[in-house]
Amino acid sequence: RYDRARPAPPERLVEAVLEKGRLGAGARVLEVGCGTGQATRPLAERGLRLHALELGPALAALAQRNLARYPNVTVENVAFEAFGSERSFDALVSVQALHWIEPE
Repeated sequence: RYDRARPAPPERLVEAVLEKGRLGAGARVLEVGCGTGQATRPLAERGLRLHALELGPALAALAQRNLARYPNVTVENVAFEAFGSERSFDALVSVQALHWIEPE
């Protein structure tokens, strides 16, 4: 239902993320709130290496299935606030999910 009811991001948004972030193939990107992977897919198709976080276990499982064909994508079922990483990223991307993050 989520994929049917929620529209995928427009192509111009994807292009703006790449342009404004100066991101090209191989860039390391942390995506917060990937949902089912609708915004993740076009970024993965352009060769970005994505580590996608999703708080909802059902959505994370669906994102893993939807994005299984992209070896450059990892989906992790974790809240952004609980995500601990020593890794560095070239950019953080969130499409309609930042409002779910605790302000603190």
